[in-house]
Amino acid sequence: MDDQAPKVFISYSHDSPDHKRWVADLASKLMENGINTILDQWELRPGDDVPKFMERNVRRCDRVLMICTESYVHKADEGKGGVGYEAMVVTGELVADLGTAKFVPLIRQDASPRVLPVSMSTRLYIDFSDDVSFEDSFDQLIRDLHSNPISKKPPLGPNPFASEKVAAKLEAITEKVLPSAEGDLPSIESIYARALLIAQQGDLVNWRKLIQATRPLVSEALVAWRSNVEPAFPSQWDDSLPLAKEGVKTYAPLIAIALAGVESGQPKFTNQRAILDDILYPNNWTRGGVTVMVDFPTTLAFVYQGLHGATCMVSSQPNVAINLISSNIEFPGLHERIPMWSNHGVMGWPQGFKGEATTGWKALTALSEEWSWLHEIFGEKDEYRAALSAYYMMMNLFEYVNMLTTRDHDKISEQNVRLEIPLCYESEAEHVKRRAYSILMSDPDALRRIWTTRGIDDATVQKHWSSWLKICSAFISGVYPYAHRFQITHRDLIADLC
Repeated sequence: MDDQAPKVFISYSHDSPDHKRWVADLASKLMENGINTILDQWELRPGDDVPKFMERNVRRCDRVLMICTESYVHKADEGKGGVGYEAMVVTGELVADLGTAKFVPLIRQDASPRVLPVSMSTRLYIDFSDDVSFEDSFDQLIRDLHSNPISKKPPLGPNPFASEKVAAKLEAITEKVLPSAEGDLPSIESIYARALLIAQQGDLVNWRKLIQATRPLVSEALVAWRSNVEPAFPSQWDDSLPLAKEGVKTYAPLIAIALAGVESGQPKFTNQRAILDDILYPNNWTRGGVTVMVDFPTTLAFVYQGLHGATCMVSSQPNVAINLISSNIEFPGLHERIPMWSNHGVMGWPQGFKGEATTGWKALTALSEEWSWLHEIFGEKDEYRAALSAYYMMMNLFEYVNMLTTRDHDKISEQNVRLEIPLCYESEAEHVKRRAYSILMSDPDALRRIWTTRGIDDATVQKHWSSWLKICSAFISGVYPYAHRFQITHRDLIADLC
């Protein structure tokens, strides 16, 4: 079957045998017209979990066709969508969780005026009530699903005044963004705004100039911070944490530029691997002194990879995050290049934050309140925490697949694994974790490619997943005293993907 074919799920109520036949005929006709259609009559067998089947496919499919009979609308509005075959009814709660964009109401009613579920009341619908006009309605539906409308919008021509507008906009913020004659950097919000504009315009020349102007200043600021704090560095870890945060803050301007490149979605700007070299090897950084100070660039790298991953997830670019953590990096003090994801300190146990996963996580999540410019990317702080959690969920899957790739499956079944990626996101509020899973599942194909590109089949991924979850549970139990409260958020991930 064509992997690029649009995939739809049909949600309907079992009103009568005639209605079931009508729905099945519609599904068959969709299949004949290149629409990969999921229908309970074809997929479910005795003993299957109907609600789980429905919710999994609603999340995985590109679109959901809601066959809105009067009975269906009543059940959807009453929230009666969770028992037996009535689980096929999409409730308002599920629509609110996933957003209305993927749902297509198909009306099949005798009454007039037509009625829709409250959650879909503002959506355009396709009317299948009159069998005489079925073919016209069906043509409208498949054109929408194939993104091939009858009346096509003409391509957008160039703005004849674009160069003047861009030049004026850049000129208007240049004084706020470029370093002053004294070498002071402007607000990070201004730096981020300029970087995003440059990336969106595809202006590589000004991009390089911005980085070249910023790089030496952040490096000097970091070295100056070290010279101030190292001579009297606190012997107690808790006293050193505020100082570590100040050290991380020195590189915020350069990190902001990199994240703007990622958020732009422009191919020439989303790969921000090179920024890692600036982070790991600051100018004039000495490799002697207090260990925490010497290794502080890896703490900077920890913060950068977390923010980078969260930005990738919130901008629907999980592949960009995967490319970075898969990169072979030469870390200071090591004599060989290793994949970034396998560096214990960089991925979750940063020395600058006590070498603890929980402290590192708290420092990372607190940035949404301490660095106001992050609101330009994530909006509310909970969205940042959800995007960050989604990133670490994806990395947990990545680590699991890597274990399968090594063919050392016995280690998984024996629970003999030290995790490189912490699961501290399980300490987040339930609504944050729920949102994180939705972000994670926004691109299921990208997640599946984590194992398919490594030659691993679905059966192998499914076989060892339960053992992997036990390893994850053991980690959580060892880190949090009230671990019994936690249920691994992405426990159904493989079932939802396979």
